[in-house]
Amino acid sequence: MGYEKPPVLFLRRWCDQGLVAAVFNFGSDSTSLILPLPLGSWHKLLDSSEVRWSGPGNNTPPVLLSPGTVAFTLPAHSFILLKRTGIQ
Repeated sequence: MGYEKPPVLFLRRWCDQGLVAAVFNFGSDSTSLILPLPLGSWHKLLDSSEVRWSGPGNNTPPVLLSPGTVAFTLPAHSFILLKRTGIQ
């Protein structure tokens, strides 16, 4: 699923019971998003905006609990990789 404004790419892949999602912000501004993530606990595997990757830092928690959608902010020129680890 792609969005033109803001310029964001949202990918979701699955295999058997495993689910992963990646969100890319190609814009030059941070963007607030509400994304359709299936029910469950989503753990952050990689966040390119973290300081350890020379990014500006981000407030996205290490675990996102999704009732079906999740809201968060993604900094400019960054991406995040999430994996569902359990169903609530």
